[in-house]
Amino acid sequence: IIVDGEATAVNPEDFLMPEEKTWVMFSVKGQVARTFHDEPPRVTTTTKVPPCFLQESATTHTLYLITDKGNCATIPVQQLPQADDVVDGIHFSDICPLDADEKVVSMLSLPLNLDTGYLFFATEQAQVKRLDLADLPGVMAKSFSVMKVADDDAVKQVLYTSGEDEIVLTTAQAQAIRFSEDDVRPTGLSAGGMRGVKLLGQRDRVVAAFIANDDLYTWNITNDGIAKTSAMEEYPSQGRAGSGVITMRLPADSRELVAATIGRLDDTVLVLTSKNKAKYMRLGLAETVKRGRAGGDFVISLRENEEVVAVVNYEPQIKPAVADKPEMEEDAIIDDDE
Repeated sequence: IIVDGEATAVNPEDFLMPEEKTWVMFSVKGQVARTFHDEPPRVTTTTKVPPCFLQESATTHTLYLITDKGNCATIPVQQLPQADDVVDGIHFSDICPLDADEKVVSMLSLPLNLDTGYLFFATEQAQVKRLDLADLPGVMAKSFSVMKVADDDAVKQVLYTSGEDEIVLTTAQAQAIRFSEDDVRPTGLSAGGMRGVKLLGQRDRVVAAFIANDDLYTWNITNDGIAKTSAMEEYPSQGRAGSGVITMRLPADSRELVAATIGRLDDTVLVLTSKNKAKYMRLGLAETVKRGRAGGDFVISLRENEEVVAVVNYEPQIKPAVADKPEMEEDAIIDDDE
């Protein structure tokens, strides 16, 4: 089109479709979809296939699906089918280059103009890694590696961080460590991780990772459905790779912690069970107990041979963060004990 007028700069964004707010859903059985509107999807105890990831998004975003073995694939959010129920979506292997037998453990919806910040990775065996967002590919036709993961390990969680955040890792044996993300120097796509927390025995593992905020509360839940909250300000900041502090006194009949998160007491989450049941609840439903002290309430009724396995957050839209970037280190595998 030729326009008779003063020349102006043209940006790539000028050719994009108008941005529409939406929520992206990913189910426990691998279906992925986006909502018709900007309200979060409704999930009830009668939902047969509940979501395991929920994130506020927009149609101009790129969706990143990350597997337990550090593989990653991208999908333009605009291309996701719309649905009221995630079960009516499409299986991830039919819309991206990941294989159907790969296990997706994290989902991030990133804006096109997001060029600052980091991805922070935490594995079950307590390895942590930080990737500069500038090194993350955009939309790709093929999958690509974002972390080298040992055969006996698995990625547990991936967070978007500003570069100035503090990270909390929570373990199955009810320990939690808080440290600056600067303790984890940025490395490239092919790099592995470094130790984030010292695990207590062979059965211990990392069950959650989140960004610390002293205005919020931590929330922890056991395999048999006992939950408690504690003020985040009660958790001291330490160096990476220590044992951390006690986050919850495990009740005698509880085997382990299975999930943890952070939020306001009036924030809502979904608690998922081994029977693929979901219960919607406020964090404040659980008893607030001083960190390290005994306490907690049953917050969910479980049937025989049923256990709590995960918590699902209603993740807010990711927006650009402003922070100074530390100098990039050599792209190399880092010794676990470093």
